[in-house]
Formats: sequence, structure tokens, C-alpha cells
Amino acid sequence: MKKFAYMSLMFLFPFVTLAQLNTGPASNSISQVTGLINRIIPLLVGVAVLLFLWGVLKYVLSGSEDPGKREEARGFMIWGIVAIFVMVSVWGLVGLLQNVSGVSSSSNNVNLPQIPGGN
Repeated sequence: MKKFAYMSLMFLFPFVTLAQLNTGPASNSISQVTGLINRIIPLLVGVAVLLFLWGVLKYVLSGSEDPGKREEARGFMIWGIVAIFVMVSVWGLVGLLQNVSGVSSSSNNVNLPQIPGGN
């Protein structure tokens, strides 16, 4: 099993190094996945907001007639708030880590290290 793991790493290594240079098939795949994720995140936040608003609407419309319906609506509101909080927190944490490490998500230029005095 270890031999298979080492062999797979050996074959994946060129893709990883080419991804560092923004060339090759790995770079294209990574940018496609990143683009897909960047399109899905606002959709998920919108779904979480709609879930919360649906819970609020159900809570208000249930009135005081059935405590079971109020509890169900309260569950929608709580899970909507939890989902919004988690997504916004992760988004903020990624932004913070990018700022602290100096990595920019819009930068495609990579400054390769140079040997002093070399051409």
C-alpha cells in the first residue's frame, strides 16, 4: 500500500509544481474549481438567508395556536442563523489568512526566487 502511495505522489508531483507556475493542466483545473466555488458560495448564503426568513414567516403566521409549529419554525430560524454564521465566519477567516500571509486571490503573477548574481 505504501508503494502505491509513493508512486501516486511521484506521478502527481509534476502537476503540483506546474500549478505553482500557473501553467499546465493542474493550474487550469484548480482555476476551474475555484471559479465554481466562487459561484456557489453566494448561492449557499442566499439559501441560508431564505431558510431563516422562511422560519420567521412560519413563526409569525403560526401565532399561538400550535406550539409544535412554533418549535419547527424556531428550528428553521436557528439553523438558518447557524448556516449564515458559519459561512460568513469561514469567508472572513479566509480573508484574514490571505491578508496575514500576503497572498492575494486575484494575483496570477508568481515571483520565483532568483539566485543573486545569476542570469
